[in-house]
Amino acid sequence: AGGSEASAEKPAAAADGSVAPAAAAGSEAPGATPWRWQERGCGIVHVNRHKSTGAGRLVMRMRGVLKLLLNTPVFPTAKYERLGQRSVRFVGVDVDDEVAATAGAPAAAGGAEAPLCAFRLTLQGT
Repeated sequence: AGGSEASAEKPAAAADGSVAPAAAAGSEAPGATPWRWQERGCGIVHVNRHKSTGAGRLVMRMRGVLKLLLNTPVFPTAKYERLGQRSVRFVGVDVDDEVAATAGAPAAAGGAEAPLCAFRLTLQGT
């Protein structure tokens, strides 16, 4: 399966580790904590599809180092919003290193709720 070159970003967390609610909604509310997009890295975005179930996943690894930047299921009800000519914003499962290390097991197996986060993918020219 081929892929597209892109850079992934997510809202930066506040000093206490929380992300402003406006970040998840995609707009800044009056009186809300200001936030900005934090770049996670550049790499190739792949859409993987399970052979028997047909379930899809967006997977992105950092170029060269192969660190996992994005690994989220493609939800049929998810809203993918186009931002300009080359960017897309969506809500997906966050695979941040600290979360993965403390969780120990996948959310579905452990019964824990998967952490959701807003993402923005910017496609590179090729």
